[in-house]
Order: sequence, then C-alpha cells, then structure tokens
Amino acid sequence: MRSRSWLGLSLALNVLLLGLWWRETRRPAPPPALPSAVARESRPVVVPARVVTTNIFIQTNTFHWRQVESEDYFQYVANLRAIGCPETTIRDIIVADVNQHYARKRAALVTTEQDQWWRLEPDLEVMSRAASALELLERERRQLLRALLGPDWEAQERASLPERKAAGPKFSGPVLSQLPAATISAIYDAWDTLQRRLAEHVRQQAELGRPPDPMVSAHLQREYRERLEHLLTAEQLEEFLLRNSPLADRARAVLQGFDASPDEFRTIFRILDRAERQLMWATVTSPEAYEAQRRQLEKQTEAELQRQLGRERFQEYRLNQDPVFRQTRLLAEELGVPPEATLPLYEIQKAAAEEEAAIRNNPDLTPDARTAALQTMREQREAALRTLLGDQLYEDYTRSRETRRGP
Repeated sequence: MRSRSWLGLSLALNVLLLGLWWRETRRPAPPPALPSAVARESRPVVVPARVVTTNIFIQTNTFHWRQVESEDYFQYVANLRAIGCPETTIRDIIVADVNQHYARKRAALVTTEQDQWWRLEPDLEVMSRAASALELLERERRQLLRALLGPDWEAQERASLPERKAAGPKFSGPVLSQLPAATISAIYDAWDTLQRRLAEHVRQQAELGRPPDPMVSAHLQREYRERLEHLLTAEQLEEFLLRNSPLADRARAVLQGFDASPDEFRTIFRILDRAERQLMWATVTSPEAYEAQRRQLEKQTEAELQRQLGRERFQEYRLNQDPVFRQTRLLAEELGVPPEATLPLYEIQKAAAEEEAAIRNNPDLTPDARTAALQTMREQREAALRTLLGDQLYEDYTRSRETRRGP
C-alpha cells in the first residue's frame, strides 16, 4: 500500500515538473541564473517521456486486418506480401475471395437450370443466354487470378475446392451458393446416409417378398430432415428443398402445363411440404393408421391450396393432377392442337373412358350386347374428336395416339 502511495506521488510530481518545464521553455528570455535550476528540475521529466514513448510503441504494433484488406485486389496482394504472408497463404486467401466475388456475380446476373426450380424443364432460350454469360464470367475470373497470382494458381484452386459429386444435392442460387464448404460436406454425408439406408431397406423387403414399408421410409426421411434443419437456417432449408427434394421433383412433374409462377410454386410447395413433414412425425403404429393419416392430411392440404390459390386457379391445379389430362395436353401440344381445344379434347376422352368402364362392368349385358355398346361408344367418340379437331388434326391425333399405345 505504501509503495503505491509513493508511486502515485512520484508520478504526480513528474507531471507537475513537466508542466513547469513546458511553461518555462515558452518564456521569451529567462534570467541567467535560471538555466542551471531549470536543467536540474527538468531531469525527472525523463521518466514520463519514456512512459509516453512506450505507449506509442505498443499502439503502433497492434495489427488490424483492415490495414491489409483492400477493394483493389492488386493492392490486397501487395499488402499481404508486405506483411510477410507466405505465397501459399496468399493464394488461399485471394482464390477464396475472388471465387466468392464471382459466385455473387453469377447468382445476381445469370439464371441457371437450378434457378428455374419451379419448372420441370428450363426455358432453352434462357439457358442458352445463361451459358454464354457463365462462360464470359469464368473467363474473366481466370484472367483476374492469373494476373494476381501467376499461371500456376489453378493447381492451388483444384486442391482447395471441395470434391464435386455427380449425384446428390445441388447448391445453386443466391442462398445455397454462399454455404460454407463444411456445411455442404455435412449435407452430402447426410444425403449419402439416407440413400444407403433406403436402398438397404428396399433390398431387405424384396428378399422377404414385401414392398417397402412407408413407415420405415418416413422414419429415415425424418432423420434426414432433422439433420438438414440442424445445419441450415429456415431460409436456406426452403431453398435447398425447392431444388433437391423428391417432393419438389413430384410437384414440378404434376404442375407441368399449369404454368405456375415462382411465387405460386413456392406457395404450393410450402403447403405440400408442411403436410409431408407432419406425416414424417406422425405417431402411428400400423400401416393402416399411417394411410389414414395420409388421407386426412391430403384433405387438409387440398382445402389449404384452394384457400391460397383461389377457386378458379385451384380447379386448374386439380385438373392438372389427372394423368389423362396431362397426357392429352402433351399430345395436343406436340400436334399443334389449339390450346382452347385441349380441355374439350380431354373431356371427350374422359367421358368415353368412364362410359367404357360402365359398359364393361354392367352385369346385365350379354357379351354380344357389350361388344355392340362398346363399338357404338367408340364411334361416337371418334365423331366428336373429328368435329373438334378437323380432318387433318384428327388423323394426326389418331396416328399419334395409336403409336403411344403400342402394338
């Protein structure tokens, strides 16, 4: 305690003496007798001068990354070399930074196939323009890195990039393209585990002569979903599932021709995904209970879709779920049938199919009567089709329909 008091007193005295010294040096002409006294009194000032100098020395050696970073890549490289950063580390830093910069540019400027996640098949014209833009950006990226790091930078890049997999999830778009490599690797591992366990379950069931158990599949999907929810934020998870889930693949297939906008597709997907997630977490103990839960969720889903899409758009959505309608529409598009004739064409086919089923299942008809009724129904159907399509389109439609049906 005593030593602290003496130290404080000493520092206070030194500061006082420093102030006196400063004041005396500012006076114009000190008397002759004072220089020796001032010189003596100024000796203690040496101590605080050293303290001040030491403080400055410590501050100037505090390193801040902003002293090195620069918006100019060439200056950035020069700064890294100036602080003695090894060349391999410089390459790691610059390659990673440039790659992130061009990933953002690609996400902002270029529409890729995965970016049109709401379509079953992407727009070919858009894809052609995108391919040219991607090629230009890639050439620009390589030229920049070659100028910054020399011609051997590519070997370093190949060593630093995560392994690319032919199968498995895709990480495109402005959200997923920014995921860390460690997160991408963890998702690949989870996906590989799911595929392996699903394949093993199918094999075991086949050996027993049984179909796959939907409850086991739901359990495996639940574990995979839990892993994804742990690795990704809510926004990242939705973007990932829109591009990489079987549910999104099925939605794209059944919505072909529905011409859903991205917002519509996202709305439909969210409703379907909510129901699928509930089914994953369903606390059921038998296949029958599982199927009952699935049917109940299906009804709830349809009600929510009608509320979100509106009555008219929902009717179009439901119509598009019918495989016969989708086949009819695709065939009509191939043959150049006017769009307004597609629905009447489908209704003729549907009515004929229902009438044919009723005739075949009618126990009151004799074989001859059944044959005659079927022949009359087919003649009426063909007459209606010819009237709707005209002679030439009718002939083309009939030939194409028979070809699809096969021998």
